[in-house]
Amino acid sequence: MGTKTQAQLALFSIDDEAQTYHDAGRTGFFSLLVDQRGEKRQSSHKLTDMPAVLGLIDKDRDTWMTQAEFMRPNRRVVNLLRIGLLFADIDTYRQPWAAGRTPEQREMGLLWQPRDHC
Repeated sequence: MGTKTQAQLALFSIDDEAQTYHDAGRTGFFSLLVDQRGEKRQSSHKLTDMPAVLGLIDKDRDTWMTQAEFMRPNRRVVNLLRIGLLFADIDTYRQPWAAGRTPEQREMGLLWQPRDHC
């Protein structure tokens, strides 16, 4: 994490990606988590401010954006307003079966794994 070892092609702009699961025209808030030299900082912002806020992100810092939208400017379940997208971060590197495998091999292992347990 942190230092980028490979160039990554941008498939679309940061605004375009965020707009696919957050509508800047709606009311509500989203949150960002930024890694500042090993220390995580969270901030909440109005959805209407999303294009401006995303334009200010430091591309040299790891930054995460919430999948959910909130009615108040903090990321707590009591303030949950909408979830327009849901994905999972699967840490395959911690699994013995994934040791030494390429990302593509781990992907295939994940696709076959559920069938092994049915």
